Amino acid sequence: MGCSPEVPGAVLAALKEAEVYPDSRGAALVKAIAEHLGQGELEQNIILGNGSDEIIGMAASAYIEPGSNAIIARPTFSQYAYAVRLFGGDIQFIDLDEGRHNLKAMAAAVNQKTRIVFLCNPNNPTGTYFSQTELLAFLASIPSRVLVVLDEAYCEFATAKDYPQSIPLLDQYPNLLILRTFSKLHGLAALRLGYGLASPEIIELFLRIKQPFNVNSLAMAAGQAAIKDRNFQQRTLEMNRQGMAYLTDQLDQLGYDYYPSQSNFICIHTDHSADEIYQHMLGYGITIRSLRSFGMEQAIRVTVGPQKALEAFITGLKELKHA
Repeated sequence: MGCSPEVPGAVLAALKEAEVYPDSRGAALVKAIAEHLGQGELEQNIILGNGSDEIIGMAASAYIEPGSNAIIARPTFSQYAYAVRLFGGDIQFIDLDEGRHNLKAMAAAVNQKTRIVFLCNPNNPTGTYFSQTELLAFLASIPSRVLVVLDEAYCEFATAKDYPQSIPLLDQYPNLLILRTFSKLHGLAALRLGYGLASPEIIELFLRIKQPFNVNSLAMAAGQAAIKDRNFQQRTLEMNRQGMAYLTDQLDQLGYDYYPSQSNFICIHTDHSADEIYQHMLGYGITIRSLRSFGMEQAIRVTVGPQKALEAFITGLKELKHA
């Protein structure tokens, strides 16, 4: 689906003032985000980032020091471990349980040196999720001195009825940091734009340590246009729903195992090496993600796209299956 058709015009309009430094706080976009979330009073709880990756770095900068540690699921988004190591921290990896975060094991791993626990929901690269009940039990078990980073980059695609409603939890858990991004649903990955939601105290801390002009004016203009275009968002979500239904139906017919996904991608287990499938699919004009770098030697991640692309992918899989 790309990005909203409202975005190019907004970016061109902002380009006419390219000589002007961007608003360091990004107040207009922060307000638009709060209104989009239906929580106008949330403005003091929002910080913008040059992608949510930057906010992960802010968290590590503020909380991690040599000798401290963070707890991270495995496999999951690699940026968490990168940020912790950048600031000299140690990592306790907790393996997924059937593709899902083992929240009880992660909570049990917290010790006196733990400063951050990273959660990815839905998880990248498995697409699996944990529920509201599971999240509440986890948060209640974590000391208030430990920052819980809840990365919800793919949350808009989740359809499960018990998928967490995390934002109302900010008042109850001042050690909670929620991450969102414009890269997925809004299709603005190239512009590097994300945001974090947390207590005013955490936001104030991050505002003190961030670069003064960390998000450029073009990205913020694009973000404002994108977040207001609810029609585009709904079309994207419907395309994802239909594409995921098609993929899972075809995979079931072919006998492939996969993790049930609450995201815009699906993690598929295969009988071939992930790199071999990656090369094979290039012949069909399809780029997939080999999950070898995640330690999953025979798994691939496939993002929902246009129907013709999905059909080409399935054709390629059928050829492999019957080779």
